[in-house]
Amino acid sequence: MSFDGRPDPDRVFLDALSDGHLIVQSCSICGVHRAPPAECCPECGASGHTWRRSAGTGRLERSILLGEADSFGDDPEITRAIGAVRLSEGPTVSVRLVGPVPPVGAEMEVQVLSGSLIAQSASTSP
Repeated sequence: MSFDGRPDPDRVFLDALSDGHLIVQSCSICGVHRAPPAECCPECGASGHTWRRSAGTGRLERSILLGEADSFGDDPEITRAIGAVRLSEGPTVSVRLVGPVPPVGAEMEVQVLSGSLIAQSASTSP
């Protein structure tokens, strides 16, 4: 709880992740979406917002390999890289990449696993 009586946006976001949901904050004035959340909108400065569940889709903006490409073995669930995915709603989130690491610009599916964001190429998703 923040000092003004409103729930702390970080706590709301983290609690949703703990419950297995990726949510984004939506500004009540200009409609800009953001994640992680903020006390006020970076676009218009308004403090009012609503929450909505993310579609969990987006595009890979960048990735960093965590080792040599051939050092991961055949396990598609192992984290091979970390990256940034721009969600279809607009904000960019940090993710662990699982499965083959796709090129920048690839369509991605983002899910919550044990309170963390993981992503894989939409073309390799089950």
